[in-house]
Amino acid sequence: MAAARALTWAAFATLLLIALMMGANHVAARLAFNNGVDVATAVVFRSVITASVLAVLIPCRRCGRASRPATSACCPRSGC
Repeated sequence: MAAARALTWAAFATLLLIALMMGANHVAARLAFNNGVDVATAVVFRSVITASVLAVLIPCRRCGRASRPATSACCPRSGC
């Protein structure tokens, strides 16, 4: 049987960040609903934020591939 690998600090930090963002999302939704925002507005706002984050992350993820030349859309830390 293969030896179990330890969780890296980057993986742990990513999981912690996801958990914090999910918790903050519920708190923000509750505050919005308490201040008169309807469900449709909240769904549209959350979808726009998610699409914006993905629009940044997807080019960063593809930047390291050899089949695609480096572009200015890559993250500065990716080394492209």
